[in-house]
Amino acid sequence: MKMQVLGAKVLKGQKDGNDWDMSSILVQTKIESFQNQKVTVTGYGFEVTEMPLDPACIEQFKHIQFPALVDLDIGQRARMGKFESYVVGVIPAMASVKSA
Repeated sequence: MKMQVLGAKVLKGQKDGNDWDMSSILVQTKIESFQNQKVTVTGYGFEVTEMPLDPACIEQFKHIQFPALVDLDIGQRARMGKFESYVVGVIPAMASVKSA
């Protein structure tokens, strides 16, 4: 999935003897206008959205100059009784083949 990526960060720690991980990438997404009985959202342009990130892949973002259009490898994992999408890496660009 190609997305405009603004940055990637790994946040890990420990609280009350429990490990936590809030690693994420920051991506640019289009502002969606919508309306329902309780709320109306009107907007134009883009906003920043966080996507969960597997911290094991953070080094893949080390040499990217941000912002950048990046082909992300997306996985699924169970979390709190539901499946969520998360970034498991970067799909390398294919080298273009030149004909003779």
